[in-house]
Amino acid sequence: MQYITIRRVRTWRWARMRPWVARSSGPVSLSPSQSCPGCTTNTSGYDFRKGQPFRPTKATKPGTKTFPYFAEPNTELQNVVESVDLTAPPERVWDLIGQFGVATWHPLIAQMRLTGTGPGQLRTIETIDGKQIVERLEAVDATSRYYRYSNIAGLPVANYTGTLLVKPKGAGSSVEWRADFLPNNQPTIFVKTIVSTLFKTGLESLKARF
Repeated sequence: MQYITIRRVRTWRWARMRPWVARSSGPVSLSPSQSCPGCTTNTSGYDFRKGQPFRPTKATKPGTKTFPYFAEPNTELQNVVESVDLTAPPERVWDLIGQFGVATWHPLIAQMRLTGTGPGQLRTIETIDGKQIVERLEAVDATSRYYRYSNIAGLPVANYTGTLLVKPKGAGSSVEWRADFLPNNQPTIFVKTIVSTLFKTGLESLKARF
């Protein structure tokens, strides 16, 4: 009887990489960044054999050898502020946009469903592309012409507080829409673009109404 011995062969990728990268308990220097000549991107403790994902890392500054091993999560409060000046008096503008449960003036909102009344009221927004955003009214002041709300679901944010304010400006008015938030598992620029687009599109549409 003839016996055949079968040996496990490493994959081509690992066989090629092993001389250069092994499982490391310290930082492993990768190739220089094409977007930042002179920078070197680093990671630590990544097992290339298992293909385990790792958190994005920061690059070293050109001419330095120190770097943070892992990029820290963004814990700095971000804000987006958009505004528009209108010729109409603030009373007229507030009559149109000052109700938390009415958003027929916003071109990106297809429909809205309300739950409850007054502070604590929920509005479920459906955008024209089929997305849903749930927000809760926190405070409203018709005299000062503003309302404040928080995001419950639908945006990649945490600790989100939005404020819509109408104030006098000369013979007309100015509308300010702002939000403070923490990005939640998404790049800051991506989240800010979503929020900014929603605000800016709505405010710009008011110019055709007044």
